[in-house]
Amino acid sequence: MFGIMKKIFYLLLLVVFGFNISWAQSYRKSMDSKMDSIISILNRVEKAKTDSMRLVLGKKSADYLQEILMHPRSWNIDYSPLKKKLSILESKDHSVRIFTWAVPLSEGYRYYGFIQRYDKKHNMTFFYRLYDRSDDMKNPEKQYLDQDNWYGCVYYDLITKKYKHRTIYTVLGADPDGDLINRKIIDVITFRGNGSPRFGYDFHNEYGQPVKRFIFEYNNQASMMLRWEDRLKMIVFDHLSPSEPRYKGLHQFYGPDFSYDGLKFEKGKWIYLIDIDLRAPKK
Repeated sequence: MFGIMKKIFYLLLLVVFGFNISWAQSYRKSMDSKMDSIISILNRVEKAKTDSMRLVLGKKSADYLQEILMHPRSWNIDYSPLKKKLSILESKDHSVRIFTWAVPLSEGYRYYGFIQRYDKKHNMTFFYRLYDRSDDMKNPEKQYLDQDNWYGCVYYDLITKKYKHRTIYTVLGADPDGDLINRKIIDVITFRGNGSPRFGYDFHNEYGQPVKRFIFEYNNQASMMLRWEDRLKMIVFDHLSPSEPRYKGLHQFYGPDFSYDGLKFEKGKWIYLIDIDLRAPKK
């Protein structure tokens, strides 16, 4: 009798094990298919002849990614195939992942994005779809924003900083807006008590004025350096100035002036530093 029960037990184990393998293979195949669809759709964007068609395809690519992120096991998916078309960044604490990408229009770009957050304590994954409203914003440097009102761009770096019990995620982004102006962005993402993301931070600019994010505007023929410098443990960037004094305030005439500013994280705050000597930053 014991031998029969043992055989039944092992048989059940094989059935369950086989089912799990079959389910996992089916799941991976489904996710791979959706990622292939996203890449295919974004390839079609490049050939689309009208803005309306590009926007339809952009929304469709976001809908497919949302279907992937809705799955409870989505945190553990290998998203590397999507890096052909999307920027995908993960925080150093392995709790936040950010997807952003751009769809080119006849004038500028429309940006799409998602934030994926992993709750280690409860072993749960959440996601938040980002809606680009930058074209309709007035004074975006002065506002806290959220997922439904996002200053769209493509993020290319994610800096994780923790102070006491608070973690802030600082993102560096690019927005090549149009024929005259390019933009670089420094923004901060934190999470409210209900888990939803908030964009913005209590920065002060080079003049000591309060701002919620930095949006650097400059001539589209110029190149602005904005990066995390690990050697200096700070964000460093070109200081921008007009090519002539009479162009002050007209950012299509701005470009790097061969001096550098920076942001250094001290006691839970980003501190603006002016005229940094990158060779000897303590000076």
